[in-house]
Amino acid sequence: MKKLNNYNRICIGTANFGQKYGFKRNIQITTEEIEKILSLASFNKINTIDTANSYGESENIIGSLGHKHWNIITKIPSIPNGKIDLKQWTNDNIENSLKDLKKNCLYGVLFHNSNDLFSPKGQKVYEEIIKLKDKKIINKVGVSIYNPLDLSVLFKKFDFEIVQVPFNVLDRRVATSGWLKKLNARNVEIHARSIFLQGMLLKSNNHLPHYFNKWEGKWEKWNNWLKQKNVSALCACLYFVLSYTEIKKLVLGIDNQNHLNDIISALAKYQEIKLPDLSSNDELLINPMNWKLN
Repeated sequence: MKKLNNYNRICIGTANFGQKYGFKRNIQITTEEIEKILSLASFNKINTIDTANSYGESENIIGSLGHKHWNIITKIPSIPNGKIDLKQWTNDNIENSLKDLKKNCLYGVLFHNSNDLFSPKGQKVYEEIIKLKDKKIINKVGVSIYNPLDLSVLFKKFDFEIVQVPFNVLDRRVATSGWLKKLNARNVEIHARSIFLQGMLLKSNNHLPHYFNKWEGKWEKWNNWLKQKNVSALCACLYFVLSYTEIKKLVLGIDNQNHLNDIISALAKYQEIKLPDLSSNDELLINPMNWKLN
């Protein structure tokens, strides 16, 4: 049995810090609870936060709590339509994030919308971000993607040092496409998000929205395996992603201090497990942006 003693592969996701986020869009954490989460995380050597200025008041809240030692990764928002001064727009966005976070530099800046990079505007914004990197304001430049197939085009034009990608027991595309090994060979930091598929992988069949009835067989197979192996869904989801040593960070949204405690406890008991094949390329299932839950 392999033990995992370092918790620094965990990155605190903050989409629910400054806005309602998640299934039914009804989860927003109080500043008091956020402070408890970050203090517990820091105590356990977790030192990275993933945020964005589009996450409501997230950056303001993080800055107000004064955790200077954190490695902060933020994101450039979607580039607006129409004619704008792209240099000014890029610098304003980074300056606003630094001001709100009360930081002098950022560990990473990611393009939030990878589609922007397929346009001349995206090329210009990338060039401006590289200039800020040269000035030591940004340490690493990266991109957040939904489909690993986009990487074939992106890496022909850009040099990224971080790629954030969805990865879970259902969505294994970054591994099956070969990009997990390719990125690792390029010394690119791979950050996995959507580990729990917005919490859906933690739910039993009878607690899923009707939208997922089409894939009932997958959830039945998943829940039966969990019962047979006497493993919690939380542990299985974490252990699956942790088993890929190419992945540097797991970006996890935390609902409260108890939730983080459960994750820390699971990490302390880490073991290698062999999951059933539940992989899917159906974007109606694996991409939450396509879900129709109402």
